[in-house]
Amino acid sequence: MLLPEHGQLADHAEDALVAAIDQLIAERKLERRGRKYPTVWLRGRPVRGKTTRFGEAARTTRSPRPRASDLSEELDRYRRQMARQLKWKAYMVFQRSVIAAIDKARPDLRDAVARIRGLGPAKIERFGDDLLAAVRRHGVR
Repeated sequence: MLLPEHGQLADHAEDALVAAIDQLIAERKLERRGRKYPTVWLRGRPVRGKTTRFGEAARTTRSPRPRASDLSEELDRYRRQMARQLKWKAYMVFQRSVIAAIDKARPDLRDAVARIRGLGPAKIERFGDDLLAAVRRHGVR
């Protein structure tokens, strides 16, 4: 289903459209929102929530996360700290599923850490001692 407005600007040069939008932003009639994928909105207009194709409010499928254990919170802080130091994204250090697996298994040896899915030899070499030290601080099961 196409909107009747579809293609109405095809006869206009892209540069002219961008200049017009920039002018409206400068006049504070429009505002730019978002960082990675910015969008343009009428100033002061609330951002609408996600809707289904039938116009009803979309339901989120994620349930709220349960309260994390002290070990999970420490590992998450460690993951963010290492990501900053290495100039990586946090998931590149290790994913949240790895934190949950470490919290559940509470490994006490490198061999036990190696059995956790998502931690390969390179990550165990780089982060293994710190992970084991965190587990020891919070108690091995």
